[in-house]
Amino acid sequence: MRKTRSNATWSAFKFTPEMAHGELYDALSRVRAFYCEARVCYNFAFVNEPKQAKKYLVSGTVQGVGFRYFTQRAAAKLKVAGYVRNLRDGRVEVFVMGTPQQLHELRSMLERGPRFSSVTEVREEAASLDPQYEQNFVIGYPD
Repeated sequence: MRKTRSNATWSAFKFTPEMAHGELYDALSRVRAFYCEARVCYNFAFVNEPKQAKKYLVSGTVQGVGFRYFTQRAAAKLKVAGYVRNLRDGRVEVFVMGTPQQLHELRSMLERGPRFSSVTEVREEAASLDPQYEQNFVIGYPD
């Protein structure tokens, strides 16, 4: 296994099946959140946190200003899944799945928007998890 650079090394920890859930999380939080093995990278950043789904409806000058691409870049940075699409009424719909912290950070980014946008409102609605968008964040198109 190739080890990533961090403050602690992987060899400093012995993970056992008997290790308490909290102890494992504490140990993982002391090393870098990613490690790679045979060209596959694993993310332990949010091992214990449950995923939630939210739908955001963004109003204002949000179409024709790169808002969907801005949202896709923000989602990639936060490592969340879902989609963004323009609505026929001029708003942008964002469906996202992630931890509560990730969702909060994305909402803050949506409220600012890209350079030439002017966001007047971000409405938040609860949504159910959708396995179709489990792995990636895509730009959708109006129905």
